Amino acid sequence: ECGGVGVRERGGVEAWGCGSTGPHPSPHAPTPPPPHTAIPAFDVGIMNPPYTRQERLPAGRKEAAGVLGRRAGLHAHFLVRLAECIRPGGWIGAITSATWLAADFGRGLRAFLLQRFRIHHLITFDADVFPDAVVEACVVILEKRPGPDEAALRAETPVRFIRLNAGSDLCRAARDAAGREGSGSGPGYRLRVVAQGELRTESRWDHFFTAPDCHARVADAPGLVPLAALAAIRRGITTGDNRAFLPDGAAIARWGIEGRHLRPFLRSPREIPGLDTAGVARPGVLLLPPGEEEGETRAAAYLRAQGVSGSAYLPRELPASAPLLFGYAVRARKAFFLNGARLLAGDNFFCLTPRRAEDLPVLFALLNAAPAALLLELQGRAQGRGLLKIQRYELAGLRVADPSGLDAGLRRDLASLGEALRAEPSSEDVRAALDEAAARALGLDAGEIRRAERELAEARNARRPL
Repeated sequence: ECGGVGVRERGGVEAWGCGSTGPHPSPHAPTPPPPHTAIPAFDVGIMNPPYTRQERLPAGRKEAAGVLGRRAGLHAHFLVRLAECIRPGGWIGAITSATWLAADFGRGLRAFLLQRFRIHHLITFDADVFPDAVVEACVVILEKRPGPDEAALRAETPVRFIRLNAGSDLCRAARDAAGREGSGSGPGYRLRVVAQGELRTESRWDHFFTAPDCHARVADAPGLVPLAALAAIRRGITTGDNRAFLPDGAAIARWGIEGRHLRPFLRSPREIPGLDTAGVARPGVLLLPPGEEEGETRAAAYLRAQGVSGSAYLPRELPASAPLLFGYAVRARKAFFLNGARLLAGDNFFCLTPRRAEDLPVLFALLNAAPAALLLELQGRAQGRGLLKIQRYELAGLRVADPSGLDAGLRRDLASLGEALRAEPSSEDVRAALDEAAARALGLDAGEIRRAERELAEARNARRPL
């Protein structure tokens, strides 16, 4: 049930656990008790559970997910299981994936911790702890205090969000941060202290480690609305078998695949040289599966040779190409692309269609400006090794100025600057002017927003093994 766990009873030490498939399995872990065996209540439990993704969990485990929900990773289940083995007043120390701090599935675990524990310390690192796992790590130090009679004590607990810096004496930095009463920074750490009663289940907690001072002013600026209110957002096309349905030019020529079955197609943001798909010289090709009545076509023969006949993911009627595209896995640039060539896009993209067609030029400008870039940096989830991943619901919740609420002059300025950026995407002068206009729409300082966004992006891209 629980991997890599050490526990301390009153009057002695007893260790139990099982071999873990996580980054640091225990090579000599004793065999755990059989499932459903009663386990004594312990004073202290420590663990480093496996980080298996929820997609790899058996259906039975998902059905029994309880408070966590079906999308929780295995580390979350381990934490809940360990909590069952700790007596009231006992302590837990665990190192887990940091995804539960930000992800939607983490709401169940965040609620569980708020209702049962005093959360004393949450610790993350500015470097990757496990070189063989593309995941950020989080250390949690918890004191079990369940029940309504403990609610006031839990609410007043100062939660210390500590971010430790690579290259420092980590143990000393952690001790210094843990001993401070209020927020601040010191050699090797950054500390934010928040009363547990201020934490909310529905809110992300990772912001407390990194959010700059201007974040709240940007996110709460008047006139902002969720992007989903301004544009329909969908994931790009999934083929189910890229090898078969994205043939290269040589295969198309060799098999003589008919042109009526082929559509121009974008697989990756890397194929777009600037900010407009009109600059893509040679897009890829999507093969649409022929219908049953077209079994004698060259396209059908080609697919039979690949061992497939159709795709459960490719409908006969494809969605219309979207005028705006966004690549959801970000390293260097958080870019929204104009789809001037009206290409179909693969599932590495989100496809955006403005609800009012006249908003397109202004939306393109606002989404490529510093305020949106800052919010995206904090909206998405760092996956380790510098990768920022943004889910559809996170993009849908991105707060953007409503073009219809801006004065006509500012709309014209934004549209003009967006066109200038499309023509010269590497121009720092154009980007600076666009950031000024976008910040003016919010009544904020563009320079402060730019600096904050760049510092966050540079810190993310500088991540390396600890």
